Amino acid sequence: MTLTQNPPQSSSKAKPFWQQPTTIVTGILGLALVAYPIFQDSKIPRIKSVLYTDVSLSDQAFTKEIQNICHQRLEKLIEGDIRIDGKFADRPMVLNNQEYQSKERLNLQNGCQNILLPPSGLGKQKGTNLILALESLDLELQKQRTLGNNEKAVIIIAINAAEPAPNQTPIKLETLKTKIQKLTESNNILVFIGPEIEWQSKLKTILSDVKNTNVCTYSDSQSCINWGFDQARQ
Repeated sequence: MTLTQNPPQSSSKAKPFWQQPTTIVTGILGLALVAYPIFQDSKIPRIKSVLYTDVSLSDQAFTKEIQNICHQRLEKLIEGDIRIDGKFADRPMVLNNQEYQSKERLNLQNGCQNILLPPSGLGKQKGTNLILALESLDLELQKQRTLGNNEKAVIIIAINAAEPAPNQTPIKLETLKTKIQKLTESNNILVFIGPEIEWQSKLKTILSDVKNTNVCTYSDSQSCINWGFDQARQ
């Protein structure tokens, strides 16, 4: 009688695809590539980003320049920043004070096109009341502090000139300086951006010894905004 032998059996079955070493390594690398940017982003300090825009008649000639400022500021925002927006002329008006979310970006980009459109009720009188705008801005920062948000703020004020309203005395530079010094406490950064005119020269003079401030022209707004955000995120 002839005995037949069965072929030798493999000691173990082939592992499923998802258990293959190359698959596991590839998966780990993929997770690392996804997680690393998130980890890096989490290390970036969140800040308060403030943009107050002069929408009085004198600033309407600089529509393109202020649209650029709006876009440049928007590109610097990251998820979790606090976004504070306001417009001012004869008086200020606050438009937003809440946490920024990246899903808002497209709407905000479109909104930059109407950055100089005065809200209803603003600009009924001539003049640009910068002091009221600064006081309004300070109140908005205080609101965030009461919520426990003590991050640094980078404040951008786009302004042509502080023309007094009828029957209103011209702005007192020392009063203006005191308001700005208060705003820049706690290492907040304040940036004025406007045209190259006498008003800008006055601002540079009174702020020459006030730390964390800068006065820039519309033509160098990008470098000025970069500086402000770099300082605030340190």
